[in-house]
Amino acid sequence: MLLSHQTPAHIHRIPRVWLALLTVLALIATAMVWQVVRPAASQAAAVNESFAGATLSDAAWQLLGTACLTDAPTGSANACARDTDPTSSTSAAGFGTPAAGNDGTGFLQLTDNALNRTGGIVYNSAIAANQGLAIEFTQYQYGPTRNRTDRRPADGIGFFLVDGSANLTATGPEGGALGYGARKDSLPVRAGINNGYLGVGLDTFGNFANQGHVGGTDCVAPGTEPANLYGGSGWNTLDNANAQFTNNISLRGPGNGTTGYCLIQRQKLDTIGTAGSVADTFTGGAQTTVGSWGSRALWAGDLTTTPSQAAVLAAGRKIRIVVSPVTNPGDFPQVTVSIDYTGTGNSYVQVLNTTAPAAIPAAGFKFGFAASTGNNTGSHLIGDLTILNAPSAIDDSVTLNQWNAASFNAASLVTPGASPIPATGGYAIEDPANPGSFGTTFTTAYGTWTINPNTGATTYTPTAGVPQTGQTPTITFRATDGVGQSATGTLEVIYVPVTGDLEKIVEPGATATFPQAELGVGRGSGTITGDGTTPAYQLVHPTSGALVNTYTDTHGGVWTVNPTTGQAQYAADASYRGPVPSIDYRITDSNGEQATGTLSIIMPPLAGDQTKAGNPGDSVSFDPLADLVAAGSSPALTVSLVTPDTPGGTTQTVAGQGTWTLNTTTGEITFTPVAGFTGNPDPINYCVTDGNNLSDTATLTVTYNVPPTAGDQTVTVNPGTPATLNPVITPGSDPTLTVSIDGSDPGSPTTKTVPGQGVWTINPTTGVATFTPEPGYTGNPTPITYTVTDGNGLTDSGTLTVLTFTPPVAKDQSKTTEPSTPVTFDPIANLITPGSNPTLTVQFIDPATGNPTTDLSVTVPGEGVWSIDPATGKVTFTPEDGFTGKATIGYRVTDGNTLFDEANLTVTVTDSKDESSEDDGDDTEDTDDTDSGSGNNGDDQLPTTGADITAGLVGATGMLLLGAGLVIITRRRTQS
Repeated sequence: MLLSHQTPAHIHRIPRVWLALLTVLALIATAMVWQVVRPAASQAAAVNESFAGATLSDAAWQLLGTACLTDAPTGSANACARDTDPTSSTSAAGFGTPAAGNDGTGFLQLTDNALNRTGGIVYNSAIAANQGLAIEFTQYQYGPTRNRTDRRPADGIGFFLVDGSANLTATGPEGGALGYGARKDSLPVRAGINNGYLGVGLDTFGNFANQGHVGGTDCVAPGTEPANLYGGSGWNTLDNANAQFTNNISLRGPGNGTTGYCLIQRQKLDTIGTAGSVADTFTGGAQTTVGSWGSRALWAGDLTTTPSQAAVLAAGRKIRIVVSPVTNPGDFPQVTVSIDYTGTGNSYVQVLNTTAPAAIPAAGFKFGFAASTGNNTGSHLIGDLTILNAPSAIDDSVTLNQWNAASFNAASLVTPGASPIPATGGYAIEDPANPGSFGTTFTTAYGTWTINPNTGATTYTPTAGVPQTGQTPTITFRATDGVGQSATGTLEVIYVPVTGDLEKIVEPGATATFPQAELGVGRGSGTITGDGTTPAYQLVHPTSGALVNTYTDTHGGVWTVNPTTGQAQYAADASYRGPVPSIDYRITDSNGEQATGTLSIIMPPLAGDQTKAGNPGDSVSFDPLADLVAAGSSPALTVSLVTPDTPGGTTQTVAGQGTWTLNTTTGEITFTPVAGFTGNPDPINYCVTDGNNLSDTATLTVTYNVPPTAGDQTVTVNPGTPATLNPVITPGSDPTLTVSIDGSDPGSPTTKTVPGQGVWTINPTTGVATFTPEPGYTGNPTPITYTVTDGNGLTDSGTLTVLTFTPPVAKDQSKTTEPSTPVTFDPIANLITPGSNPTLTVQFIDPATGNPTTDLSVTVPGEGVWSIDPATGKVTFTPEDGFTGKATIGYRVTDGNTLFDEANLTVTVTDSKDESSEDDGDDTEDTDDTDSGSGNNGDDQLPTTGADITAGLVGATGMLLLGAGLVIITRRRTQS
């Protein structure tokens, strides 16, 4: 039973009855073992308890004293006591107790870190052990100590096995006995645990290894301890009943009451000064040096007041105790104790190995743990207990790509029971076609399984060329120990689905589709249909890694995938051409296995057409890379001619037109015309190719500029009058025109002065020109040329000519008549020579005013009446009766250009008695002057220019009365 830790008053030497007791126990065990029928091979652990939860997994468990489960909620039956401030006193509860996670991450705590704590746990249900037992658990012992600064944590943890027929409800004495052996440090001797078989002391600082402190009265006297085993520690006398031994594991044998429990074997885990363990030192009773714990220690050092689960796990030391099976009933089993300081179970080091002093009880074993503190303190915890009476095996699986061979290590999947797996013939696999039949090699329709019977190395090799689609190759392996007990596990190969990478070409604004068939999607072991929660097909977000069904990239392109069918698409943004980042495509099958492929988009380059103009005869160059080409996914671009003179060449010649030449360094293409060619050459095609070997073609066109045309113009004006000319100017290819005068005045391209004639000016924009004659100049100026220049520098010239109109010529005429006899003149027929304009107007000069008059008749008092016949244009003078003498009147002839001339008509009236004349059939005498010289025409004699001007007068053909004046229209004579 659990009692408080007591300090013994003195030590008694116990009679030697140990051998007799062993003999009795052995005979009892032998008599019973032969009756037990060997059970069938087992894979399951006899006991498997993690202590991590809030409850225990088996009703056979019973907590004693301060023992508790650290993950049990406060107030529950198995909860650990926790004070608000566990550091407030030496008896405060919860100091060193791990934080309660309430999530299955706890431990079995036997004592917290306080004085005088006693805790234990027993399993009151027998475990069959006729084939031995393998016991594994993790122990945690850590501080700090509560009452002193030297290396004196107390005490340790005891593990014990008792006869399975006993009713196990309590442990043995606390303190150095660790709940197992009798305590003889005081009288009367305190009885040990009932029907004990084996006690294992994991003693950090205590008396479990002390032969004078623990053991029955029949155990041998302590004697002398081995030299230097614990010497130099400064602790109690080594043969004293209170000699406390640090960091050791000890075994004690069977006992009951106050007899037995004798020390079988003990082993210190480190040597002072070696492997890191350094003892305290004292001078004059005062401690001068605080010791430290090394790497081979049960004690893990000091943790915090409320350590985390991770901190406690790091303090773990894994213990393995094996009670081996025996060949013959009644044989004494071998007992081994091993420790793994890493706490992983992968690095066990054997510490003790001895023969038990008694046979395995026929009823098997019950077991338990105990720990206590006294004047020294420490936390004592247990975790992950497994007790096997046969080997156990776990399953394993590997996940591979299609057609890959699988390898397993079956030995690593087996935990031996009490009997090890033999070095030869311990492993086999089951025939998939014949369950229950085991061997080393079996072949199925999809592959071959092979196991090495000695090492357990197992392989699965797929049959060449046979897809593993929809297959999950599985086989059962078996491990058999030295006494025929076996464990089986399952080996499984899971093949992942497959998919490939796929690249599509897409233009801006277009959509690329990625069908499953092109991606090479294939099943592995599972199906690719999704499970309703996880879609079968998804995209991997390029930055977050999240699985999505749609993603819009930074260029506006949209990726989508149908989560059921797996068809993916990329809709390119219409406004973007350039590199598009790829995206990963994830397949998840019914096994949760995944395959990832990459979807890529490449955009081709775009080649643009271009038309360039040039002046006839000039070369014209194009720069496609700079001006016409938009790169796609690849920025590496090259330019070539589509139809060069030779394959891969850099020239393309067009007969009669010229040669196109490619500069392979710059990508420029130039057309050079042959001499004299001024037309438009035939367009050619060029090609741009990028680094992805994608290309595009386009057309280059040269159009030669058309020059402007400058028209000639001639205008005729009245002499001395400015002339305005508006020549017809037609733009060519360029509408921007500049007009200038050839031979212009210096510094003034739109002005030209011709001395003695006048000044020419021209509007540089419209081409309207003006000639302003010098005063008195009435002739025809010298024609000039002008030039029109367009924005392309092309020109044309035209001629501007100014002519002056010729005025009509009127002649004087004199006639003689007798008194009262009318005289008729015919100016049209006889006196007027038309100038440039045949339209003539004849008017009298009013003698009274000296100005032309529009009257058809003029009366001169005392002389007579002058009249014009509007029908014939003839002028008649009718003298007054009795008038004799000379009568004169002026007349003006004006043409359609308003040019005119004036002359006089004179009639001499004579009496016939005074003068005689030759009878000519008319009463008048004509006297014609060549020219009256009275015309207002600027010049007495005007030059005749042109056919119209020089035409002779044929005769009057008609008259037109303009107002009251007479307009005579004449025809011109054509000269040959």
